[in-house]
Amino acid sequence: VCSSDLENFEKKISNILNLKYSIGVSSGTNAVYLALKAIGIKPGDEVIVPCMSWYSTFTSVVMNKAIPIGIDIDEDLLMNLNQIKSKVTKKTKAILYVHFAGYVKDLTNLSKYCKSKNIFLIEDCAQSFFGRVNNKQSGTFGDIAAFSMNPMKVFSALGDAGVIATNNIKLYNKIKVFRYAGVNMKKDECLYPELNHKIDTIQAKFLDYKLSLISGVVKKRILNAKYYDKNLKYVTKPKFSNRLNN
Repeated sequence: VCSSDLENFEKKISNILNLKYSIGVSSGTNAVYLALKAIGIKPGDEVIVPCMSWYSTFTSVVMNKAIPIGIDIDEDLLMNLNQIKSKVTKKTKAILYVHFAGYVKDLTNLSKYCKSKNIFLIEDCAQSFFGRVNNKQSGTFGDIAAFSMNPMKVFSALGDAGVIATNNIKLYNKIKVFRYAGVNMKKDECLYPELNHKIDTIQAKFLDYKLSLISGVVKKRILNAKYYDKNLKYVTKPKFSNRLNN
């Protein structure tokens, strides 16, 4: 497997998301970590996060020496957007919004608010690849998005894999360097000390093939979800306002 396989996969992801740049990395955790590092997180900076998510949402912030600031969730299990403004301070560098359990919320207003405050909006899309709301893809509202292709996810690799997507060429160029131990393209100079976060090209090749199947997989999952919603009579379920339309 050669680098052209990875580049081909990254281009297809960009086309699906309608974003300019995609970077394959070794996991969804590393995708969030590198996204935060790329925006210039410094020790003591604050990152607003939901109180309920997988560990990686929080550890990625801490490993960048920043401080996670928790926001309570709504009945749909997603971050309560109305509480965010009260938590924003001069130290707030980013909002890390998680599309939990594959449910995608329209973040248009949040994106506008972040721009007005010079705050980065990072979307943690580990569980929401190919999810949509109002004909807009998960990961396309903010400055940068992180995806996971762990075997447990809807769009899964043979092992761990992840993708970072953005329209920002400066962030893209930084992450390309971070991904490969912080070295330049010629591999003769270390620009930023970092670890190896490269995606296996065999995983990229496998995921490239699975892209042709993802639409059918998502349709089947929606049908299954509708069946459960209809027949689970005595179970308390999250209150999704437009669930199953994504």
